Amino acid sequence: MPISLPTRHVALIVETSNAYARGVLAGIRRFAAERPRWSFYLAEHSRHETDFSWLRGWNGHGVLARIENEETAWFIRELGLPTVDLSAKGLAPELPCVETDDDTIARWAVEHFAERGLQQMAFCGDERFGWSVARAAAFADHAHRRDAVSHEFTLEPSGVRSHDRERLA
Repeated sequence: MPISLPTRHVALIVETSNAYARGVLAGIRRFAAERPRWSFYLAEHSRHETDFSWLRGWNGHGVLARIENEETAWFIRELGLPTVDLSAKGLAPELPCVETDDDTIARWAVEHFAERGLQQMAFCGDERFGWSVARAAAFADHAHRRDAVSHEFTLEPSGVRSHDRERLA
C-alpha cells in the first residue's frame, strides 16, 4: 500500500507589482503543478506592506518571503516558521536565502556584447537597489577584463515613477 504524504502548506509573501516577483510566483506555480501535495497561500499585497495579520493563527508549514523591510523581517521572526528569504536585501541574515547571481548576469551581458564585437559597453542601473549597484560593479569588472570600455548610466530618481520610466525607454 502506498504511503500517503501530508500536504505541505506554504505562505507566499511576494508582491505581484514587478516582473521579478511575478517570475518567482510563476516558478512556484510550475512547482505546485508538478507536486500535488503542496499548497500555497498568497494574499495580494504591495512590496512594502507590513500588515500580515492574515497569517496570525495560520497553521502552515513554512514561508517563502521577499523580506524588503525591517517590519517584515520582524514579523517573519515572530511567526517562527521555516522561511526562505527571496530578497537580496539581507534583512534576515539568519534565514536561508535565494537571490540572483549578479556577477554571472553581468558576465553574460559583457560576453553578449563582446561576441558582437563591441568594445564600448554601457550598464544602466538604479542606485536605490543593492542588486543594481553590485551588478554595475561586476559589469565594469568583466568589461575591463576584456579590455573594453565600460560606461554607466545611473538613474537619478525624479520622484515620479512614470517620468523615470520614460527616461529609461
